[in-house]
Amino acid sequence: AIADRSVVRGVPVTSVERTLIDCCRYWPIPRVGACLDDAVRRELTTYDRVTERFIGLARRGRPGIRRM
Repeated sequence: AIADRSVVRGVPVTSVERTLIDCCRYWPIPRVGACLDDAVRRELTTYDRVTERFIGLARRGRPGIRRM
């Protein structure tokens, strides 16, 4: 989604929330959980924002959703 993308210093990036969800496709669940906890501790996101983005992206067949 467009809301997940932006450009920082000329480099295309995705939101922290979208990045965490996308990582679920490739990384073990404990690793993603540790990254989520770290992002919350560093005040880069909140559990509520990740949950909201998850709900917004959730649909059958989307990579990473089932594991998240």
